[in-house]
Amino acid sequence: GIGSSQINTPDIEIPWQFVSETGREQGHKMMAWQEEYDEESLTEAQTADLGEFLDKKDLILVFAGQPASHDAEAWDRPSIELAAADLQLIETVQKSQVPFVVILTGGGAMNLEAFHQDAAAILMGWLGGEAWGSAIARVLFGESFPSGRLSETFTWSVADHASAINFPGGPRTVRYGEGIHVGYRFFQTMDREVAYPFGHGLSYTTFEYSDASTEATIDSLDRDIEVRVRITNTGERPGAETVQIYSRQLDPSVVRPQRELVGFQKVHLGPGESAEVMIGIAPERLAYYHEEHQKWVIEAGRYELDIGASVTDIRATLPLELTVGTKPRTVYTLNSVIGEIIRDPRGMAVLDFMMSVQAGTPVSMADGDPFFTAILKNLPFKRIANFSRGAVNEQQLLGLLMMINSEMTPEQVKATLSQYAPPPAEPP
Repeated sequence: GIGSSQINTPDIEIPWQFVSETGREQGHKMMAWQEEYDEESLTEAQTADLGEFLDKKDLILVFAGQPASHDAEAWDRPSIELAAADLQLIETVQKSQVPFVVILTGGGAMNLEAFHQDAAAILMGWLGGEAWGSAIARVLFGESFPSGRLSETFTWSVADHASAINFPGGPRTVRYGEGIHVGYRFFQTMDREVAYPFGHGLSYTTFEYSDASTEATIDSLDRDIEVRVRITNTGERPGAETVQIYSRQLDPSVVRPQRELVGFQKVHLGPGESAEVMIGIAPERLAYYHEEHQKWVIEAGRYELDIGASVTDIRATLPLELTVGTKPRTVYTLNSVIGEIIRDPRGMAVLDFMMSVQAGTPVSMADGDPFFTAILKNLPFKRIANFSRGAVNEQQLLGLLMMINSEMTPEQVKATLSQYAPPPAEPP
């Protein structure tokens, strides 16, 4: 990188020094192609020299990354492509058919499409500190195990992101049109294929999930929601697994992502070892920002908790119902549309009563003609007076709104309205 990346400490670990030392300690013959090259392009001579170097090798370690100018604070990255010379180098290695591992350095997601299927492994080193060299060497030669998880989604193209349609915007402004659908929330909600999903990461072993559980019903927001799951190391090497929990509201009153990370925990296990992991989820993690009330609210209702190794690798799904919430009740007015009012059970009781009076027989908004119901849901409540042919006036509608906005139960609303129901029609 550039900028603050160029503020160097007195002691910096050069990766090759530690990779070569560790490899030799394990009995490997280590060699390096030590050409320095311009990140824009390899020369013909360099490419030919590299081809000779690759001959009769058992495994190649390729260190690669984006151009230095792409990791800076002063401007946005112009692309997610690797440096052109690094791509040429990898392409030459691919053509040699020698097995290879790519070790990446950089501060953000990159396009790995050109080689990800051919590489024996890809290790994302991010922007390591002064001890990066020895850390990489220990992981590469199995003295330590990789256990990191991607904190962002790796896509095939910048155009795959929801922000692509608005970015970079005009000369002085950018419209953040993606709203809440940022990163993995967008890809998961829209079911978009990605290269490597949020939370993804492999290790030198494998893990099994079992016995996932939580309380089915939550009637208090004063304590954490406890989620338990048993994790078993099913491989022959020690390792660490990051258990991730994502929430999904099943019947939200506003648009919400399909999955939102609400909790995670890393567990270290030896070969064959098993442990129960308990993750406490603060109820506030289920909240969303309500624009009308201008605050974060938790909505009562049905949820699902997805437990997995990444946002797409879900191992168990648990149902959850909140019987309590912090969302203030909506106060309905004459201008509120009927579709909003019938979300409230009191509103549904009032509308059912009015439709029954109009039809002369019991009828429900939920069972009406689909076309008529769709039109009715988009009408302001006050428009009922126009369609009632004088049977209902605005003052009466205000009285009905008082019942809808009251603390009465839906059953009490129905009982009160039944006193005003017309007598049933005489049979013919």
